[in-house]
Amino acid sequence: LLQRYSRLVIDCNRPRHSPALVPAQSDGTEIPANRDLSAAEIEARWNAIHRPFHDLVSERLDRWPGSLLVTVHSFT
Repeated sequence: LLQRYSRLVIDCNRPRHSPALVPAQSDGTEIPANRDLSAAEIEARWNAIHRPFHDLVSERLDRWPGSLLVTVHSFT
């Protein structure tokens, strides 16, 4: 399973209350679309992107007992 959204939109490898969940800055570069987001806007991203991805991962792991979960975080 691949996450099709950038971690700069919402980082699906972070828990809900992580300060890095929706970064306003990355490697010294401002992310204007993430500046001053309201709690409701972050919640909307959580519900639209983060939750469905994790729900699918859970569903697949439940479907295939004994599966091995391997995650890869790529860097440029």
